[in-house]
Amino acid sequence: MRTCMGIIAWVVIFALAAQFFQAAPWLLLVFGGLIALGVVLSKARKSALEADTLKVVCDKPLPNILDANRSMTASSARELLGDESFSFEVVGETFYAPNFSALQKNVGLIDGRDWDDVATLIVDPGNRSSKTAVAVFVSGLKLGYVPEDKSAVVYKFLLQNGGYAKADAAIYFSAADGQNSIWLDAVYPLVFKP
Repeated sequence: MRTCMGIIAWVVIFALAAQFFQAAPWLLLVFGGLIALGVVLSKARKSALEADTLKVVCDKPLPNILDANRSMTASSARELLGDESFSFEVVGETFYAPNFSALQKNVGLIDGRDWDDVATLIVDPGNRSSKTAVAVFVSGLKLGYVPEDKSAVVYKFLLQNGGYAKADAAIYFSAADGQNSIWLDAVYPLVFKP
């Protein structure tokens, strides 16, 4: 019903615009020019935001443990909207098994247990394996990366929003067999909580 009403509203708007511009065709050029200018300015603003973010995060690969400055920036990042499904998978966890073990020791959990925390997603422009890498940290420890099939969209989104975002995370500890995992509660494509 809502979609039908939206279509009807657009048809009415276009009909009224067509009538108006028949009376004054020169206004069509002015109106079109203003729309084009708005699109150009919007793209320029997004490019400037991306460039500013890249200057801040620099082009060195992210370390396995965040320094104090990045940890403070990460703690003030905006939170992503979730749907409580924790269906956003993180990959590469096996490479960060020592970080999982350190986190597991810090929170005092035994293998086979889940733990909920807040993860930070950070663009990693210095990553040598991917130009659009997005690292996932919990308590300052790198636990993995956003999967390659989603990383380009997530990377661009984060670049336009300061390079950092937070999301609720479900972490499963299994140090004995190396099957640690982390899942994020974030709808895709990403949006921030209002």
